[in-house]
Amino acid sequence: MTTFSFLPESAVSTDVWSTEPDLLEAWRTLPRNVMANTSELTRDEKALIAAYYASLKGFGDAEAGRFPLAEALGLDVKVDHGLFQQVLNDPETAAVDQKLVPLLLYVRKLALESYKLLQRDADKVFAAGWSERAFTDAIIVCATVMFFVSVMIGHGVTATKLEDFGGTAAA
Repeated sequence: MTTFSFLPESAVSTDVWSTEPDLLEAWRTLPRNVMANTSELTRDEKALIAAYYASLKGFGDAEAGRFPLAEALGLDVKVDHGLFQQVLNDPETAAVDQKLVPLLLYVRKLALESYKLLQRDADKVFAAGWSERAFTDAIIVCATVMFFVSVMIGHGVTATKLEDFGGTAAA
């Protein structure tokens, strides 16, 4: 159910974008740029972080294995669904590179309890071997997702289209 009368009952993200095309046009390139920038984080790691953050913020249907944001950003959810569920359940026991765990824990705290973030949380990320640049890249991925989630959920929209993230529509 959408919150605004100008949106159709079954609105998707592109319906929201069309209401303010000039204002929101920059959004269409931001996710692609964030995912494509040169980083220690791979595209799949960025996609995992994006999907994880989005799911923690209540966007996506993790139970059904439906992650439109992750799909658009390059995470093959059909292959990685089990891994993603492990990460959602407990990043510390998930079958991911152990270097990624402190970053995922930071992302979880950023999503759920950002007011509790401390230097020691960041220190764990650095101790795992991540550079400041890679850490910043992960935070920017989360910020990009948060913008999207806020605009969509604020409008009462829970469905997206892959085109919003530079993906292509399913045939």
